[in-house]
Amino acid sequence: MTSLIFRPIAKNAPLGCVLMASWAKFLYNNAKQNANTGHTMTTPKTRTLRYISLGVLIALGIALFATFRPATHETVVQDDGEPPQFTPVVYDTQNWTMSKPAPNDYTAAKSVLGANAVQESALDFAGNLAQKYRYNAASEPPLYVIESDSLFELVWYFAAATDQDHDKNASITAAKKAYQAASILLGERGAALVAQMLDGKPSQGAIIQGTAVQSATCENYTCRLVIEK
Repeated sequence: MTSLIFRPIAKNAPLGCVLMASWAKFLYNNAKQNANTGHTMTTPKTRTLRYISLGVLIALGIALFATFRPATHETVVQDDGEPPQFTPVVYDTQNWTMSKPAPNDYTAAKSVLGANAVQESALDFAGNLAQKYRYNAASEPPLYVIESDSLFELVWYFAAATDQDHDKNASITAAKKAYQAASILLGERGAALVAQMLDGKPSQGAIIQGTAVQSATCENYTCRLVIEK
């Protein structure tokens, strides 16, 4: 936020203030002396002196204005010329644990996401009425399920390299849970599908163990796995 306090940024600014004050005092004393002596007649010489005085005052005013700037409270960070370095998010899916397959057991799939879920009404991937189960706190990256009579949609946060470490870790934790949930519903191929998503390889229309996968993507900070019941 910019402060209303002004400070000089040139060494000659205080000197300019003194010069303006001295010149103004000279004009005042000169006018006072003329009034005391009765010299009120304006001559070409006095008019020229007034114009010169006015020009000097204007020039000094412009110089002072140019050498003052608002004082700010911003912190100046030195630029070393090097671009910032960001650590990419690593999903070590080869060392993650799968859960025991239980096709069509959506309750079991939701149980690995969290013990408690906030429930609310929502629309599924196709726009039908559904129930949303949110497993993250309001201030945390999202992890939720939208479930309707025909679709099971699992959504979690997909962190970027520029994110804070806290958000990156939350993204990895959510991906591990999604990996387990997919292995419950779709077996090893379901877990492999999540690993493929995290690797930036989307899939649509796949059939795994007789179950249709409508969408399996990770993009724009969001991973979304949508399967038909």
